[in-house]
Amino acid sequence: ESYGGHYVPAWAEAILEFNRKTPSEEISVAGVVLSNTCIDERLQGFGAFKRFARKQSLIPSNAHPSSMASARFQIWNYKKYMPNTYDYR
Repeated sequence: ESYGGHYVPAWAEAILEFNRKTPSEEISVAGVVLSNTCIDERLQGFGAFKRFARKQSLIPSNAHPSSMASARFQIWNYKKYMPNTYDYR
């Protein structure tokens, strides 16, 4: 995972705010794309990551991690792999 899910929305909002305040110097933004991000774990909840890990077969279907740390530990034990920002699944 990366901080792209935090920085991209923040930068997009900053650009849109700049455009509202200074329309004569508008910065064109066609759109923003985020994929498999966890923008705010408090809002999305740990369940989103757990569902992702199961759907991608990163943890066994009978695994029941109780936290992000335990899910990552189970992924490492099961696949010897850690998901990152370049994981295109």
